[in-house]
Amino acid sequence: MPAFMAANPPRWLWMWSDEDGSDDDEDDETHANDAPEDPQNQKIKRIFEDAAGPLYRRFAYDPFYHLARGVFRGALFPTRHSWDRDMLRDTMEEWNEMVSEKGMGEWREETEGLASL
Repeated sequence: MPAFMAANPPRWLWMWSDEDGSDDDEDDETHANDAPEDPQNQKIKRIFEDAAGPLYRRFAYDPFYHLARGVFRGALFPTRHSWDRDMLRDTMEEWNEMVSEKGMGEWREETEGLASL
């Protein structure tokens, strides 16, 4: 399994009270890098991120890796419901758009040397 798959940000750790008032699924990564409103939760997030290190933060928050996790899950697990297929289709559309805007070669260049961090 690629290392970036293990870097799903633990948003529940610092936003467990759903401060933003949304009904988002707790596994939704789209707001994982948002700063919590509560100072105590900000501290928890900062401590976790400092302990996790730069490579984890890159894998956890970079939009490329967020989409890559979705693409990989779609390839690994069968889609059984229409909402799964819709979500995978949307993810693939975002992926294709991102890759066409910024070629894969640039992503490789940006991530070279991260494994040594």
